Amino acid sequence: MAYTLSDRSLTTTLMIKGAGNTEDAVYTCGVMLPGMELPWTLELDVDVFSAVSVNKEVRSGTQVKLTCTFTGMKSQLDVYWSQGRGGEKMTEESSGEFTFTMNYDAYQKRQVTTLSVPAKLNQFSTDYFCSVFDHDTYRDTRAFLGVFHMAPDHQTIQAGVAVTLSVQVSSLRYPVAVTWRNTDGFPYTQDNSGPYEIEDGTWDEGSNTQKPKLIIPPNLNTGSKTFICEVTPLPCDARAPAQYCTDDMDIIPGTVEVDLIELTNSGSQCSIDVF
Repeated sequence: MAYTLSDRSLTTTLMIKGAGNTEDAVYTCGVMLPGMELPWTLELDVDVFSAVSVNKEVRSGTQVKLTCTFTGMKSQLDVYWSQGRGGEKMTEESSGEFTFTMNYDAYQKRQVTTLSVPAKLNQFSTDYFCSVFDHDTYRDTRAFLGVFHMAPDHQTIQAGVAVTLSVQVSSLRYPVAVTWRNTDGFPYTQDNSGPYEIEDGTWDEGSNTQKPKLIIPPNLNTGSKTFICEVTPLPCDARAPAQYCTDDMDIIPGTVEVDLIELTNSGSQCSIDVF
């Protein structure tokens, strides 16, 4: 409490700690002077809203949407997105092909703000923040976009020999589950590999890589084929560090086509000219 003699003012402050600031409340400030039977009072409203975002894990080159959902507000909020905490405000004019949408429902006291990241700009893991100006302070909520990469190892080989197709998966924060499919969509896994042999590969925490393989026996290598490798990061897998396990991660499987190209021998001709 502070008293200022020059303008005869008295300032008193109530600090509400974070743990106690969970719902709307009305606080009353009262002043009692000598000779007064009742105090002068002033009611102060504290409006509390919450913000929730969902982190995402996707393959590079995937178009993706990040959302921040605000609830409990009494009016529409002015929200903006940035790359990195305290980064420059992103707008459609300044941020190229990023797009932004907002939906506010006054009845439900709910506002959803969405940032759309285009495929060609989604190449690296990035921290995005949605921020709102609240009582002279910017409050931000983190929405992490984790990005992994998939590089197929196409093979050109003669028919009738064993061949191994593989995919190098990099920038992984977690191990991945692997499913191979043919072009008809039929799935092959380690538990259901059919005539093929499948190796999921081992996640290397040091290099953040994993290399799944599909081994095709000689009798099934009968011509050019295309296989699809699908990987799904497993943040709560027993092989992943505990600090990476999270319930608010939206996992989007990544897929890539791997080609087996038959090497054909068109034959050769040899001629001899006699003089």
